[in-house]
Amino acid sequence: MSSELLERTKKELRALLISAPRGVNAFNLAKDYKMVTKKELPWRELGYRNLHVFVRSIPDVIREETGPDGQPVYKAIPNKETATIARMVASQKKPPLKKAARMTTSTPAQKRNM
Repeated sequence: MSSELLERTKKELRALLISAPRGVNAFNLAKDYKMVTKKELPWRELGYRNLHVFVRSIPDVIREETGPDGQPVYKAIPNKETATIARMVASQKKPPLKKAARMTTSTPAQKRNM
């Protein structure tokens, strides 16, 4: 059962990550997996102590990179069955990234005193 569960989980993770050409933030991986599959990511059932250790154990499926905010981002490693789909998704026009909210350096009290 464990081998079948691992293979199914790897397929589901690869499909999830291929559909996200910019990758999935490490904090959102389990949440996105549950949203897509309607079940928890089974890293515990597969014998791993945490999600990060599990992800690092499947380098044939997931590549970890550092995102623009310095946080880990997971990206798919396509296999021969998914390479065409991965190329098609990668060539699609990507929506623009959301700009960070502007931060003001002065407080309202400082503005009143000006």
